[in-house]
Amino acid sequence: MNFKKNKRWVLILLGFLTACSSNSNIQSVDEMTNDLKKTDRYILSDRYVDHRVQQRTVTTQAGKMAYLDYGNGPTIVMLHGVPTSSWLYRKMIEPLQNDYRVIAIDLLGFGSSDKPQSDAINYNPGSQAKY
Repeated sequence: MNFKKNKRWVLILLGFLTACSSNSNIQSVDEMTNDLKKTDRYILSDRYVDHRVQQRTVTTQAGKMAYLDYGNGPTIVMLHGVPTSSWLYRKMIEPLQNDYRVIAIDLLGFGSSDKPQSDAINYNPGSQAKY
């Protein structure tokens, strides 16, 4: 490796990072996470981490299940297929929450929900419905 060439790229990268960090309009991941947790509305984002911080969890006998619950009105429950998660419905939740209560669940073993590796845990549809 050419040390002088690599050193130049390191200096360019450090300069870029310094310039970005001095911008007061840039939020840290923690600041963005706190902003998302403070709202009563689902905020659409193309970042999976933003989707996850807006989820809540409920503890079942098989483990914790993540879900979204936003809006008011008649309830719509969104259940994903295999192998997806509530992330599949992210673009539908935001507009629907204006007129409906939207619940989108990460079934056990998917998305942000627990993934127990026990023979006692069954992932078939009937068992998922019980959880």
